[in-house]
Amino acid sequence: MIYLAGIVSVVVFAVILDRSGLARLASAAVETSRDASRSVRDPALDDAQKERAARAASAVLMRSFLGIALRGALAALLSLACLGVFHVLGLASFSSVVDWLASWPAIVLLSALVAGWYFLRVKR
Repeated sequence: MIYLAGIVSVVVFAVILDRSGLARLASAAVETSRDASRSVRDPALDDAQKERAARAASAVLMRSFLGIALRGALAALLSLACLGVFHVLGLASFSSVVDWLASWPAIVLLSALVAGWYFLRVKR
């Protein structure tokens, strides 16, 4: 049950991250940063225009950061809640699952599972 609890918690984490739109939000933040960088280097803009562009990008990036942090925290909390359910039901202790998740075999296995799931989703 230790393995099942670990796999379930990681799958829940990955699915929540996927469904929450975190990757889309991070991609938009990168694009905002690139746009701001282009604006600051644009010789056609005066200093006031560059300053306005930088301030606008700063506000957007701060909102993006908060959104990314909240989505990541939600995914982590729900993943930990899954481990808590296994623990409360007496199926697997929290510490034994965390110990397994920190082992190299688990890291390799779960990385392969999540990467495979990701690539299968991308091909669709």
